[in-house]
Amino acid sequence: MTRPAAAAAPSSSGVAADLRLPRPPGIFRRFWARHPFVVDGILAGVYGLPAFILTGLLILIDVMGVSNFELPNVGELSGYTVFALGMTLAILFRRRFPLWGVGLAALALLTGLVSQASSPIDLYAIGVILYSVPLYRKMGISWVAYGSLVLAVLLGELVRHGLAEALPATLSAAVLLALVLLVGINTGNRRRYLVAVIDRAAQLARERDQQSQLAAVEERARIAREMHDIVAHSLSVMIALADGAAAAATRNTEAAQKAMLSSAETGRSALAEMRRLLGVLSVDRAESDESVERVPQPGTEDIAGLVKTFRSAGLTVRYSVAGQPTIDRGQQLAVYRVVQESLTNSLRYAGVGATVDIALQFRATETHIMVVDDGADTPTAGNLGSGRGLAGIRQRVEIFGGEVVAAAFGTGWRVNATIPVSSDAFDTASLRRGPPEA
Repeated sequence: MTRPAAAAAPSSSGVAADLRLPRPPGIFRRFWARHPFVVDGILAGVYGLPAFILTGLLILIDVMGVSNFELPNVGELSGYTVFALGMTLAILFRRRFPLWGVGLAALALLTGLVSQASSPIDLYAIGVILYSVPLYRKMGISWVAYGSLVLAVLLGELVRHGLAEALPATLSAAVLLALVLLVGINTGNRRRYLVAVIDRAAQLARERDQQSQLAAVEERARIAREMHDIVAHSLSVMIALADGAAAAATRNTEAAQKAMLSSAETGRSALAEMRRLLGVLSVDRAESDESVERVPQPGTEDIAGLVKTFRSAGLTVRYSVAGQPTIDRGQQLAVYRVVQESLTNSLRYAGVGATVDIALQFRATETHIMVVDDGADTPTAGNLGSGRGLAGIRQRVEIFGGEVVAAAFGTGWRVNATIPVSSDAFDTASLRRGPPEA
């Protein structure tokens, strides 16, 4: 005689939910956050337009010779025009290439094309570029950029004016650039902190949804196990009772009638239990709470009634109990379901007339369940199981850290299950309902 193999456990996958964040304050701030290229375009225009207009006027004045002041020659103005164009592009693309502007500014400071005493518009451009480095690059690179600009100022002033004038100019430039850099570092750190907080919140939201979905999958698996135990047990008993009633219909009408009444009672009991179980899945929870009767899950005290049901279906069941059961209702339900599934399999595979021995041993550290049948009959093809019963009881027992061994035993089948019991889940009260008579 063979028994069904354990079924594979279902898999689950999580889906991350959208994270809703509060709106940042201020209409303009939200606009700048949504349109960063517009912001960079405005910053570039504030520098580029005045620089190009001023350079164009100086070139025009120099060419016409209408000024009595000493003006830069056309070559110097052309070089400055190239620098202004480069800085304008650097500001426009400062988020992606901030170091390009730093290199161009350092070159201009070193060659004297732009000095510490230059127009404020040039200092504005250098400040915007240096401010952008800590926003979009690492902290160490920001200090390297700052150092390169200060060094360019020092070397340029040394070449053009000597040490006496170079030191004060370099010191003032270093202080001014340091202030700009520190503001950029503070803003960059605050932005990175906010990004990290938002990412962490999104991660927690995803984990919350994943945990919720895993809990839903676990609950569906639990309900599926309960439904299997209810349906398999009830249908097996009803089939056995119906077969017995059909066989006794002609020679013992009273016995056939009794068997059919027992079958109907088993069906009604199974239907009521299924309604209670499926009531938790109702969309209208208020209606479910009113219409579905709430009763406790079966425990070890209900095994006596379970044994009586299978005896009425034609099994010879010998039942013994030793020790006091655990007070953990979850473990009691697991013990009940193990016995129920084992009896159902004995009825299905060994058939009517088989003898089944049930021995429950409740110890301080573990609960031991043994169910053995003698395999007296051969099941019909229509009464073969799906193999989910043994998988279900293994899952139930493994939840509590126990194990199940199910294998052939002589001509029959034996199920051995062991469930560890924690020290605070042991009932010291006496077992109020004793085992039924063998």
